[in-house]
Amino acid sequence: MAVRQVSETDSLDKLRVEFNALAANDFGDIANLSPTLSATTVIGAVNEINSIAIAAAGFILSDGSNTQAVASGNTMLVSTGTGLTATVSAPDTLNISLNTNLSGISTIDVGQSAEISNITISSGSIISASGTIDFGNEQLNTTGGITSGGTLVGAGLTINGSSMLFEGSTADDNETRLQVSNPTADRVITIPDITGSLITTGDTGTVTSTMLANNAVGTSQIANSSVTIDKLNVASSTLTVDTLVANTITGTADVANQVALTSDNSSNATKYITFSDSPTGNQGLKTDTGLFYNPASNVLTTTATQAQYADLAEKYSSDKEYEEGTIMCIGGHAETTQCVEDHCQKVAGVVSDMPAYLMNHNLEGTSVNIALTGRVPVRVCGPVRKGDLIVSCAKPGCGRREAEPRVGALVGKVLINDDREEERLVECLVGR
Repeated sequence: MAVRQVSETDSLDKLRVEFNALAANDFGDIANLSPTLSATTVIGAVNEINSIAIAAAGFILSDGSNTQAVASGNTMLVSTGTGLTATVSAPDTLNISLNTNLSGISTIDVGQSAEISNITISSGSIISASGTIDFGNEQLNTTGGITSGGTLVGAGLTINGSSMLFEGSTADDNETRLQVSNPTADRVITIPDITGSLITTGDTGTVTSTMLANNAVGTSQIANSSVTIDKLNVASSTLTVDTLVANTITGTADVANQVALTSDNSSNATKYITFSDSPTGNQGLKTDTGLFYNPASNVLTTTATQAQYADLAEKYSSDKEYEEGTIMCIGGHAETTQCVEDHCQKVAGVVSDMPAYLMNHNLEGTSVNIALTGRVPVRVCGPVRKGDLIVSCAKPGCGRREAEPRVGALVGKVLINDDREEERLVECLVGR
């Protein structure tokens, strides 16, 4: 096909000749145009032919909004990005796949869901068909929250916050919050290898005796005056204390070495005297409503009395101490002294070692207990018979028998027969 050209200076006839030649030799006879073409213009026919050629030997690229035709003989270059691999194989195959290592990918945008092996990633969830998602030795960081309906497993779980919230078996408005105070040093809380319940300071009914080891709580772990209980029950165990103060103590004391006593010399009140059923062993203390004492009046009240000894005595001041059975008279520089005169008529009585009842017991200074009446041993010289009357003799403090004693000289009456001459103690009835 030759080049046709008409210049500005050429004649109109020149234009007619070149145009006719163009139609006959360059374009061809339009009558020979294939009836399969629908175009009525040259440009339209060319576009139509191009479309037919691409459809037969090429293809169309589209991203959903834009299209691009790739004709036969053209080359399409696929440039892969991070994590993608493109592979071309015969006869007409192109494979694009994700790399095994996706460490270079910073964002995965999932419109609905994406399945990677056994893991499905969708909006708001990551699900593993095996039930387990293993992050290996990597650290999982989130600025939001982690909600677990099952088990959250980690060799080391770090929570950058002050609390953990536990919903419980039922999702409702009530939760349990595990609160952590701001630590001033590294702290370690160890949960023991045993089944049980955690105890809090607000718990008043969980700790039992089986939870405390023997000797686990000593005095150094208990603050002063911190144990306040109405009753202390140690069952069959031994209670050892330095000082025990209680309103009620129930049980049997095994050994009581000391009892703290408080002096009461003035209260005008009835005080009951305690006694027991036996002098030894574990005994309960008892009282008698008819036996009591008043500290203000120094009066001991009882219904009846009994004594091991047999005389009624009274304390009198004396010039010195005298032995049991000495016959005393009124005189000397004190109230009494021993009789040194035979048949003395100033007789006061006989010195008693253990009187059944002693009067004037608070008398201070040197004194003797003089039996006024009753049965006492008396110092006697010479033989005596039952019923003999005893008066003083010349031997100081000693007595003898007398058939007709003078007024004020009678000491007592002999209760036994004794034929010895030497001084000895003889049982006598005095004061009668």
